[in-house]
Amino acid sequence: MVRIRRVNFENWLECITHHVYTLRLQRIIRKIYLLFSSFSMMTYDMSLLFSSNLEDEKKKFSEELSIYREKQDKLIEEFNES
Repeated sequence: MVRIRRVNFENWLECITHHVYTLRLQRIIRKIYLLFSSFSMMTYDMSLLFSSNLEDEKKKFSEELSIYREKQDKLIEEFNES
């Protein structure tokens, strides 16, 4: 014999609200995750951008430094010759 259990209204309502709150919580967690992941990607992109800019700046600085050293070497040679 199968017994059918009657679910009273409060239990049913509690189950439904729990399910709804769980879904809302999942949505909130998903949104937070998406915001965090987009922020982390933006941070990563910015770091790449700055690192590439730093590399460009390093190249410029090293070129200027090499030009300066060449000029300095020429001046030292001229001084030594005189």
